[in-house]
Amino acid sequence: MPARGRPLLGISVFAVLGIALEDLLAHRFASFRTIYLPTAGQLREREFELLATGQRPHYTVRLRRADDPELEELLAALGPACPNPQYGRSSIWREER
Repeated sequence: MPARGRPLLGISVFAVLGIALEDLLAHRFASFRTIYLPTAGQLREREFELLATGQRPHYTVRLRRADDPELEELLAALGPACPNPQYGRSSIWREER
């Protein structure tokens, strides 16, 4: 059920909608060494709700409890971390190791 103005637990994600992945990474994520690339289907398979929040392509993955079992499910849904091919290409700074 939507939060309808109430606070909710969630993590921010960006969807690749109407923009090439490389462009999204170059414009918003060049300072991140690694990224996760789950599909909406992978998140839904594990019963996570995607809420359109902010401006497109921003979404929030809604968390129900944020307890250890749910966070383990979220990590499994995200899949493995991938190297970001745009890391450091258009950014002045890079994330610290």
